[in-house]
Amino acid sequence: MPPAPKMFPDSLHRLIIELQIADVTLKTDPNVEGTVLRELRQALDNLRMTAWTVSELQNARDTRRDTRAAVSFLTGERVRRIRRMVDDFSADLDRDGTMCPASTINELEASVQALRKRLCG
Repeated sequence: MPPAPKMFPDSLHRLIIELQIADVTLKTDPNVEGTVLRELRQALDNLRMTAWTVSELQNARDTRRDTRAAVSFLTGERVRRIRRMVDDFSADLDRDGTMCPASTINELEASVQALRKRLCG
């Protein structure tokens, strides 16, 4: 593993090492509690999206591009991801007949309604 640049925060470098160790550990011993694994996946997805957003904004700033264009691109990517997740979820329901607890459906419905209000004014 190459050494981190001097300006790279030590805490992020330690996190990278821990993630690499976790990767190897999951590959050799995948017996992890489902709840923990789901929390890990969500945290990693959020971190990846945040790192990508920061990278795109830095790139726009460094190349003297309008950061609004980068934000617009990132918004489009988020919409694409949401659509894909909805399509995947729908396919799972069709394929497996998976039933979700009522509380989960209610939370999802509340989130969708809040988004709809924001989109439709």
